[in-house]
Amino acid sequence: MTTLSRQLRGQLKTAIEQAREVADAAAWEVIARVRVADADVPADWPDERKSLRRRLRAHARSLGDTRDAAGAMTTARLQDAASYELWHRMLFGRFLAERGLLIHPDLGAALTITELRELAQEEGIADEWALAERFAAPGLPGVFKPDDPVLELPVAPEFSNRLRAVLTGRRTSSQPMTASAGLTSSGARWRKTPSTGRGGRLARRSCRL
Repeated sequence: MTTLSRQLRGQLKTAIEQAREVADAAAWEVIARVRVADADVPADWPDERKSLRRRLRAHARSLGDTRDAAGAMTTARLQDAASYELWHRMLFGRFLAERGLLIHPDLGAALTITELRELAQEEGIADEWALAERFAAPGLPGVFKPDDPVLELPVAPEFSNRLRAVLTGRRTSSQPMTASAGLTSSGARWRKTPSTGRGGRLARRSCRL
């Protein structure tokens, strides 16, 4: 079996460390924004967001986080789980796409990362990795877990972009990403964008395969 050179092992180690740092910060920020730890939330929150929060709190308890008598919760275990799943989904999605194994379920065509990103934008999905999970989960239920509530967390675009940069080998800022970086109370959802006909182009390409 061929082994990685020392240089490649060093690059892999650096990428993993960067990804863990960004994923940890992303998990901290979004769990704080959804206010999983708080005993109460604003009454005017949308029902969808309240429902996600309830599921996350139940999941946190199943992982070993605790709730006090007033209703406030610890979230350390939930944050660890969210951090892991964010990076895990992205890593496996990239692996499948690079190997030509990420297949569009309707068109039967293998998708590139670029095509996956464009389709996600057309369908109003947060990022290409969430769409990769949707396509791959039926065949790989042990790898992709679409029912896991941590994967519904609306990660801020800042963190998604930084994880994408780590995964694609693009240079990222050398400044450490702290847990409080990018903390915001806005932008929980991506708006759906008009279709640009990418599905049609994919359909034409699949006919040539």
